[in-house]
Amino acid sequence: MSEQSLRRQAARSRAKARRNARRRNTRRRLRLESLEQRLLLTTLVGLDAEFLACGGVDLDHLEVTPTPDLTQPLDAATITELESTTQLATLGDTFALHSNANASKTIYLDFDGHTTSGTIWNSAFNSGADIITTAYDFDGNGSSFSDAELQRIQYIWQRVAEDFIGFDVDITTEDPGAAALSKTGSGDSEWGVRVVIGGSSYDWYGAGAGGVAYVGSYNWSSDTPAFVFEAQLGNGHEKYTAEAISHEVGHTLGLSHDGTSSTGYYSGQGSGETGWAPIMGVGYYQNLTQWSKGEYSDANQKQDDLSIITSNNGFGYRADDYGNTDADAATLTSLDGSVDAYGIIERNTDTDVFSFTTGEGDISLSIDEFSRGANLDILAELFDATGTLITASNPASLLGASINTFVTAGTYYLHISGTGSGDPLATGYTDYGSIGQYTITGDIVDPSTPPPAVIPTISVSDVILNEEDGNAIFTVNLSEATTNTVTVDIATADDTAFSGSDYLAKSQTLTFAAGETSKTFSVSLVDDTNVESTETFSVNLSNAANATLADAQGIATILDTDAPPAVVPTVSINDVAVNEDDGVATFTVSLSEVTTNVVTVVASTENFTAQAGAGDYVAKSQTLTFAAGETTKTFTVSILDDTEVEIDEAFQVSLSNVIGATIGDGQGFGTIMDNDVIEAVVPKLSIDNVTVNEGDGLATFTVTLSDASAETVTVFASTKNFTAQAGSGDYISTSQKLTFEAGETSKTFTVVINDDTTVENDESFMVNLSGATGAEVADSQGVGTILNDDMVMDVTPEVSINDVTVNEGDGQAVFTVTLSEASSEAITVTASTRNYTAQAGQGDYVSTSQTLTFAAGETTKTFAVAINDDTLIESTEKFMVNLSGATIADGQGVCTIIDNDASTPTDLMLSISDAMVSEDDGLATFTVSLSDAATETVSVMASTKNFSAQVGSGDYLQNSQTLTFNPGQMTQTFSVVIVDDATSESNETFKVMLSRADGATIAEDQAIGTIVDNDGAAADSSLAEEQAQMQAAWLSAEPMAEASQFSSFLQSYDSADTTDQIDSLLRDVA
Repeated sequence: MSEQSLRRQAARSRAKARRNARRRNTRRRLRLESLEQRLLLTTLVGLDAEFLACGGVDLDHLEVTPTPDLTQPLDAATITELESTTQLATLGDTFALHSNANASKTIYLDFDGHTTSGTIWNSAFNSGADIITTAYDFDGNGSSFSDAELQRIQYIWQRVAEDFIGFDVDITTEDPGAAALSKTGSGDSEWGVRVVIGGSSYDWYGAGAGGVAYVGSYNWSSDTPAFVFEAQLGNGHEKYTAEAISHEVGHTLGLSHDGTSSTGYYSGQGSGETGWAPIMGVGYYQNLTQWSKGEYSDANQKQDDLSIITSNNGFGYRADDYGNTDADAATLTSLDGSVDAYGIIERNTDTDVFSFTTGEGDISLSIDEFSRGANLDILAELFDATGTLITASNPASLLGASINTFVTAGTYYLHISGTGSGDPLATGYTDYGSIGQYTITGDIVDPSTPPPAVIPTISVSDVILNEEDGNAIFTVNLSEATTNTVTVDIATADDTAFSGSDYLAKSQTLTFAAGETSKTFSVSLVDDTNVESTETFSVNLSNAANATLADAQGIATILDTDAPPAVVPTVSINDVAVNEDDGVATFTVSLSEVTTNVVTVVASTENFTAQAGAGDYVAKSQTLTFAAGETTKTFTVSILDDTEVEIDEAFQVSLSNVIGATIGDGQGFGTIMDNDVIEAVVPKLSIDNVTVNEGDGLATFTVTLSDASAETVTVFASTKNFTAQAGSGDYISTSQKLTFEAGETSKTFTVVINDDTTVENDESFMVNLSGATGAEVADSQGVGTILNDDMVMDVTPEVSINDVTVNEGDGQAVFTVTLSEASSEAITVTASTRNYTAQAGQGDYVSTSQTLTFAAGETTKTFAVAINDDTLIESTEKFMVNLSGATIADGQGVCTIIDNDASTPTDLMLSISDAMVSEDDGLATFTVSLSDAATETVSVMASTKNFSAQVGSGDYLQNSQTLTFNPGQMTQTFSVVIVDDATSESNETFKVMLSRADGATIAEDQAIGTIVDNDGAAADSSLAEEQAQMQAAWLSAEPMAEASQFSSFLQSYDSADTTDQIDSLLRDVA
């Protein structure tokens, strides 16, 4: 910069004083932030870690965040190196750059390599050994810096300096010494932080990262640097490296990450020059990065970056460089009308005010943001000396501003401030972080320059006079006064009047002195006695000096005063054509010849294709009066300019109520030519879906243009088979070219539908759009659905379900539910699983219930039940699927699950005995037996299950128990509590089921418990025994039966009259 030498000297003095200060070591709670690495246009890289530590690194609090998706599109401004020849300093001064040399606080950008010793980095990550960081190097020659590397270092410094330009801190590339980077105590007023830039995070950190830093380390008593790794930042890419530096320095100043509820780093919003991201999020992908307080949508924290930076680190905002009001405005000086100034908006409440004095004329001012990594979005406002706003500039898509306007001579005030853009909850941002540098360049009018002389225009009037009036006097006028002398030549010229017989020819030069605006030109008339028509001659202006000609011809109309014979003229009106934006249509109403009488006629508008009520023109009626000698009048109609694209339209003007003449052509047409054009947009084509009954005959699709086009649009529409087949007689295949004339937006495409007598499902075919010209296809496919209208008559289908057998490892059992025949209407039936020896609650299968819907014409559906594969060696198990809710033929399907767990020839076999007890015995005890003595522990689950005896009816108490056989044991007992009631009832039974065996195979998985009633006459032991035996036998044959089914069997048995009938029932059981 311009103060380089002074700043370097001051920095060296501060560094020497700091090195003499006493360093104080203190233990403190540490927090490490790492910024994600970024490889230029390659692959996803690295991880981002945030640690908490106290006296070391607490890895239990390691947080890992993945880097952003590198496949997202990036604006060119964010990925271009922006290498130019413009330098802030010579390349020789690259390592002596300062942004605020007089500041007492420092942020040192260390590019030339560094050895880090005795810090928490060494103890936590390198076993206490030195950490050696190589110099910044992207060309592979680490022994020296190339010009390109020095240039890029300066650009990186510029970007980081812009991020911190509003604060009273020096961003420098000159080493101030370690002592100048540590805070030795409360009396120390000068300290800072080192940012080491170079190398790879894998050299010692052990993970992929763009940079790492300890939160709050700016105020530590040791030279504990932050690190930025060029290898993970696109080989030291200018923008990525600068963003990483500012991000890591932000952590040292006490800032945390800006993210959302779903990501630890927010990558920003918007696009282009005003695409925005928070510095403490991910700034790689957006042009504009700023400090933030979480004002974007779904921000995960609302940390006030500016407050923390300026309150907790020994420095505040930079001193204001310019006044904030007109009263203390800085003078914007000019050299020959050119202005050039530089300033800083130090905080979001700052307004820099400049005054300047200008002459009258156009002024042009450009207020530009800093050229690299700008943080400032500029609002420029121009006020006059009274405080009235003249104009303002804040382009929505640009960061800079410009003032281009015409002003009168005087003093003006230019206000420069930071601003936001758009909606911060969508793609914009507030003015919170708009802090940074700007320049003012441009041109004003030198106040000493006199205003240009006015160039007026010259016009000459028309005159109407009688032949005997003697002189025709024309008035020649200037449009405005001027300081110059104006001259113009004027001369007569014949028309229907001739010089010598009707007037005397004349020419003259008229001279307007400074300030004069009017002159007259007099022409003598000749008064004869001839009866003649009205005559005219003209006067013409030429050779104007210091003025321009506006109306260069005046017409003199000479009215003959000699008595003509009495005549009755005819009156006519012309036709007029105007553009819609001309404003008025002027009709000429003419008399066929001069008359000495006064003539009047009424002219009135009438609608035709143009409508006064529809905003095409303004209706009007007027009486026109022709004085004696006049032959023409005008009738003006106001034309309304709309924005509709429409055809040319017309209205009429009719003449009526004429006095002193007759009507010749009494009707004039006013044609309004439309001036609206269809915008140059590419319309979009789409086609709708259509649903028709089979008997409708036609399916009509509508093809629509999103906008009317000024040109012809064409597209091909063609049918395509889907479930409906043209070859099967469902519809007739059709293809057609549709043509939209200019202005049309809708066309139809018709397909013939065939009506058959087949009962079938609803079917569909497609209509595809292709080959469009003059438009784009937005929705290229319409669906035509043909609803079946054929009915199955007098059919009530019945529903059945099959049985299935599956291996335990098959994953699912699929039942087929079948209709006896197709129906013309939808049929629904509910399928639900039910436990038997397989238990859903014990993990054998997943309980399932589902409503199955047969559409018209369908006859089969499937019902799938998930089977659980365990590792238990067990017997084959079963569950049921029951149907309900329709006409049922076979309403129960049985699934048999075959165990797939390996058994050995020495497997033990488990079985359970039946038990019969009196109701008052209290317990029914079942014996569970092993086929041989166990050598290892064997277990099996025993569980009661209702049959004719019910837990809910108070017959017995529910029990479920795991029985364990220790080595050597062969039997275990399972007891069920029997409830003794006072009800006289039949003998009842319940089941005990074995399942989930471990260490043995279940040979017999079911036992019957018979409760013999002890109340009243029903307690006949022989009958009870017979009935119990019968029920046990029946259950053995029908293991999945319900109690109600046994009751029906028993009634049949009790009513049997002969031995043959009883034998037949028993054979059925067997």
